[in-house]
Amino acid sequence: MDTLPGWHGPVADGPDFHRNLGAILRGEAPARAALFEFYHNGGLYRDIAGQRAGEPDYVRDVRAFAALGYDHANLFPQNGFGFPAGEHHRGQSISLNEGAVITDRASCEAYVWPRIDALDWSYLDSAAAALAPGQVLMASGPCGVLENVIRLVGFERLCELVADDPDLVQAVFDGVGSGLLAYYRRVIDHPAVGLLMSNDDWGFKTQTMLSPRQMRRYVFPWHERIVACAHAAGKPAVLHSCGNLAAVMDDIIDGMGYDGKHSYEDGITRVEEAWDRWGSRIAILGGLDVDYLCRTPAEAVRARSAAMLAHTGGRGWAAGTGNSVPDWVPRAAFFAAIEPALAGRRRAA
Repeated sequence: MDTLPGWHGPVADGPDFHRNLGAILRGEAPARAALFEFYHNGGLYRDIAGQRAGEPDYVRDVRAFAALGYDHANLFPQNGFGFPAGEHHRGQSISLNEGAVITDRASCEAYVWPRIDALDWSYLDSAAAALAPGQVLMASGPCGVLENVIRLVGFERLCELVADDPDLVQAVFDGVGSGLLAYYRRVIDHPAVGLLMSNDDWGFKTQTMLSPRQMRRYVFPWHERIVACAHAAGKPAVLHSCGNLAAVMDDIIDGMGYDGKHSYEDGITRVEEAWDRWGSRIAILGGLDVDYLCRTPAEAVRARSAAMLAHTGGRGWAAGTGNSVPDWVPRAAFFAAIEPALAGRRRAA
């Protein structure tokens, strides 16, 4: 298919989360190399899985994850759960200051926090019905603790309030954190949900968005509770967080107890370095920088992915991108990134 350059077709053996990606998250050797991705894009999902009449996009996406060779499929909330804020100008990036709706105590007290018990959760069953045997759902949030606070307050205003009214800051973090924890408690017990993702960007290129001390006060306690929620259900928890988090990696691994970490950039920490530094303590997931994929010939991408697989033996690492697969990433480069992990799994012609 012309729209799928570099794709060699479906894999022969189906998903097996427990023996493959699940083993990597448990710190064990997988039965075979595994893939990991947060999400791709609608065009790729349609080309891989097709679009059936009347089928919700999220169901199509679950089928596409299996066809691409994943043991999991990401599932965002499909029932309106979230923390409504003001409008942002939409582009390939958004402002961290637009759309703030909580600026003082009065607006915080007036804000209507989400009610988990008022939401329709039937989408979990619909997504579960689309899973291939051995495949599980990865329940991710409508962004995470810090990201939602920034959307509600605005980044610059948040920095001011941390100094001027820390109790108000705590109240906003508690509102967001308790809502997210209630969401994860609701989804983690579904039998088709095999792991939890907390997707919460924390950093710039050089440091965390708030100081490590402030992160430990406001952000990390809620992440500890979210991870504990997953572990109490006997399921792993993965953190997706962009930025330079070197100063808080011990918090992520030992304090919060995350089983896997996703999102890497070559300009911050190359995935090879991340695995060498932390791969014995936490699963390193994906990691081939998205900018690198956009600028690099497919054969070079394939060689780097193969070298990473050889270096790790697949233990503590799952192949994939450093962030996600937006529609501007060349498809040939993306397929080259995952192809070494799929070698030997192809259907005979």
